[in-house]
Amino acid sequence: MAFIFDGGTLDARQAREMRPQDGELSKAVFVPLDEARELPRKRLRTRLDAAVRGLDGQGPVYLHDGGPVW
Repeated sequence: MAFIFDGGTLDARQAREMRPQDGELSKAVFVPLDEARELPRKRLRTRLDAAVRGLDGQGPVYLHDGGPVW
């Protein structure tokens, strides 16, 4: 399972002080969406795109193997 959550907006101080807490993460960065889309493999990119579409206020977007369930 993979989940993507909208964590809201961080102010500059919060962003500066943010540190990965999980041993699987080596770093966390903030990049514009266009640049963020180039970072993951296609499978994860489709999930990112679906998460961004979910920001329109219509609720969660559910995917199965990267594609729409319904």
